[in-house]
Amino acid sequence: MLHLRVFALILAMFVCACGANYRASGSRGSVPARSKVFIQSTSEDADKGIRQAIAAELAMRGHQVVAHSAPGALILNYHDDWKWDIIMYLWALDIQLAEPSGKILGTGDFSHHGIHHYPNNRHVVRDIFAEMDKKGIFAH
Repeated sequence: MLHLRVFALILAMFVCACGANYRASGSRGSVPARSKVFIQSTSEDADKGIRQAIAAELAMRGHQVVAHSAPGALILNYHDDWKWDIIMYLWALDIQLAEPSGKILGTGDFSHHGIHHYPNNRHVVRDIFAEMDKKGIFAH
């Protein structure tokens, strides 16, 4: 019986050490509805799939993604951090949405803590935007 309790305790510690963390911050309604948004990466080797997933999430919220910075367009910067463990996997993703003046309107991020898993990149982006939605960052 003692072995079963020790095993249950070790298993509980392992489960608690695994996982991912999603956060978002920003003021309610800080991102105007139907904004034009220019997406750029601060990562040296940015993943195009991440950019496409971000563009899809913005489009679902009624925003227009523009190919080049345009007057009045908001700027979405993202930084994706990758690690190697048999295969490359997404370790962290930071998203920052700002006015052309540089004023931050909202942020969202994902990071691993403890033992990692191999996340689906599109799901990570979806979940970051879901956290931003919970904060009400995007005006309707």
